[in-house]
Amino acid sequence: MDGKDLGFNDMRSGDVLLFEDVTGAKTHFAIAVGQSVFSHRSNASSNVTHAGLYDGGGSIMESSGAAGLRSMKLVEKHHGYKFQVYRHSNKSISMASVSWAAKLINERPS
Repeated sequence: MDGKDLGFNDMRSGDVLLFEDVTGAKTHFAIAVGQSVFSHRSNASSNVTHAGLYDGGGSIMESSGAAGLRSMKLVEKHHGYKFQVYRHSNKSISMASVSWAAKLINERPS
């Protein structure tokens, strides 16, 4: 894969974050085991248990179980996780993704 490594301080609005839980949480452990079991046909395996979209202002937009679609400060999400940052080469696609996610969060019923 081409491109440079992106870190926590390099993130821009629209970057995709893939998380690996290293806290030992049972839910995320079960997700990783399930991925391992069901990906055997494709020889793919991953410890990634969660994904989110960086909003550019210090928060991540994510879908999370009972909480549904939400925005959460990345500082709170950062501890206990390893993560990978990916950036789309087309900035307008990244910005549209953030706009749509924010709209869905704001229009979510209480």
